[in-house]
Order: sequence, then structure tokens, then C-alpha cells
Amino acid sequence: MSRRSLAVTGVLLSVCLAAPHLGQAQPPNDDCAGALPLTFPSLNPGETCTASPSFNLPSVCGDYLALFDGDVWFTFVGTDQEVRVSTCDEFGGGATFDTQLVVTSGSCTDPVLDCVDGDDNSGVICSTVQFCAEAGVTYHVVVTGFLSCGDFTLAAEELGPCQGCDSAERVDVPSRTAGTTIDARAPILPACCSEDEGGVFSTSPATWYSVIGTGRSFTASTCPDLGGSAELDTRLTVYCGSCDGPTCVGVNDDDLACSPGSRLTSTVSWCTQPDTEYLIQVHGLGFSAGDFVLALEEGSGCFDAYPCRVPEPPDACPDCDVFQLLRLADPGAPPVDPGHPCADAPPPTATTECCDLVETLLALLSGAPTELPPWHPCPSRRRLPPPDGLDDLDRRRR
Repeated sequence: MSRRSLAVTGVLLSVCLAAPHLGQAQPPNDDCAGALPLTFPSLNPGETCTASPSFNLPSVCGDYLALFDGDVWFTFVGTDQEVRVSTCDEFGGGATFDTQLVVTSGSCTDPVLDCVDGDDNSGVICSTVQFCAEAGVTYHVVVTGFLSCGDFTLAAEELGPCQGCDSAERVDVPSRTAGTTIDARAPILPACCSEDEGGVFSTSPATWYSVIGTGRSFTASTCPDLGGSAELDTRLTVYCGSCDGPTCVGVNDDDLACSPGSRLTSTVSWCTQPDTEYLIQVHGLGFSAGDFVLALEEGSGCFDAYPCRVPEPPDACPDCDVFQLLRLADPGAPPVDPGHPCADAPPPTATTECCDLVETLLALLSGAPTELPPWHPCPSRRRLPPPDGLDDLDRRRR
């Protein structure tokens, strides 16, 4: 059956299933604009049979599939906490129908909201989404059905601060490291190894390790054939760069080259750059968690290392500081045009970097070392006397 056929079937079936609720008013949180505030921890009862379908949800989000059943909305603003929302009994929720959960971000006025994650099959009829809610981001949690509707209780809980790659444990190569994702948190790094880039996306609990490249190839694995092991269906993701600007190097879900019976383990091999830090994320499928052994081996020399995207350091000397310091060196400079980008800039900071740059530029312009006037904020071993008639007020105005 096509997705379009499923959607039509879903609308018709929802009408039939809504019969016991006929005559009831639509819920107040029937759409994004009416989303109810979600607090933590909380239990939030509701029903979807009198709700109307929404058309600004992504068609696919994680395991969620838009079938246009009735849906209800909740919302909250993230605080860098790992959040779990669930209709499953084990987390305090509940449902009388086959629920779907979808978590989105963005504005209610957007034609289609941004997918964060979704779930349909955490249980027989219940759903769970666990993710890192970034500070200041507005999230929408939507409860809907899979060709069904009914009553539910949405359990919402904050599990603690998001654990990012800054918690990575440094390991050697070669090594065998025993670890676990039990009680770990969801990853905080962006999905730079997402499905549209040929990788996998996961919000499952993750444990982090870091290694330093040597210019040779590295292999990280949970496959028993390579010295690893796992009690869960693992996924491995390798990044380089920094937590603020990571570059996805490699990702693997199932190592099909591993022995039969162990092919739900994972292996990533990559060429390393000397003295470059690589971050290895061990995580699982869905919300699976368990113990593992991460094996690391070094191979032969290589010359095709993936270029790491390292964030550029902040500008040591802003352009407007250079502009103003150059003007202060020229008593005859005309007033700054009000439309100039630096017209309203704050006073320049005479840092060592700025002063060195200004003196170098002045020397290039004049062809010889230039003496700075005594009122100039940059220190200099040579000073010129102020020109006649130029008082302090005139200098400040310039």
C-alpha cells in the first residue's frame, strides 16, 4: 500500500474510531497555536478522537509516519536537559490505542516544522522519544495515532544535563575498552552523520571516547572478530574537529563482515591526521542500551585523511578597530561619513595584535616606519608632537 493510500485509509479509519467521542468538543491543544505547556516531571492526559489532523508536521520523522490521524500538541522551551516523553506504562504513560509521537522545533507559522525525532514502535501500542533539548529552543511534542485514536497519558521527564563529547574518555591505540551506555545520555552533537549524508541518525544514549591521530589508519569496532563485543545493537560514529564544530568522519550501524550472529555490532575505519583528536560515539538502535567492549587498532600509513573542519578563532583585531586606529594616526583625516559601517562603532581597543597590524599597515603605506602621534592609544617608541590648534576635544571628535 502506498503512503497516499495509507493516509486516506487513516483518515477514514479515524472517523470510524472517533464515533464514541462524537458530540465532544475538540481539545484546546488541537493545533500548534493552542499547544499546552509541558512541564517536568508531569503526566498529561488527553485524547485524539475529537482532534483534527495537522498538515504542518514532517511526513517522516524518525519512526513517525504522517497518516493524518487526529493529533494534539504540547510545547516547552529547552534548557540543555535530556528529555523523555512517552505513552508507555514503564515510564508512567499509557494509551488505549497505537500511538505515534513526533517532536519538532520551529515556529507554528512555518509551512512544515523541523523534525527532531519521532517514534511509533517503542512498544506494542506505545511510543517514546528521548532527546537533548537545547537551551532556548522551542519544542513541540505531538501525540497522534497509527490509523487509530483514543485516550492517552503523556509522561514527560527531564533526565539530567545533556552529555556531549566534552565528556569523552581518552583511550590509546591499540586498546580494548569496556564501557556501557546504560544510564548514559542522548548525544548533543548535531546529526552530521545523518541519513541524507549516507549515515545514521540516533538519539539513543551514547558513550564517548577520544583518540589522537598518528597519520595512520585507525579501526574502531565492537565486532568480536576484531576484539570487541556488545550486548546491544550498536552504532559507531566518528567525528573530528571540536564539539562546537564537529566534522563527521565515518559511521556504521551493522558490520556485515562480522561473523554470523554478531552482525549487529559496528566497525568504522578511517585515515587519521597526525596530532588530530577524533571523537568516537558508541550508541545503539532506538533506545537500546547495554555493555560493550570497544576495540581500537592502528593500521598502515595513509594519505587520504578526511579534512577536519576546525572552527576559526575569533578575529584578533576587528575591522572597525583597525579603521579607527589608522584614522587616529592621521590628524588630517576627514570626519567619518554617517553611512560608513564603522560610524557607530565603539572606541577601538589597542591590543597588541591591533597595534602591530596598524604600524605594519602604516609602514607599508608610507614606505618607512611611521611615528605615531602622542595621543594615539598604541604604544610606540617614537611619538610626534600634536599639531598646533588640535585640542583633546578635536582629537576625540576625529
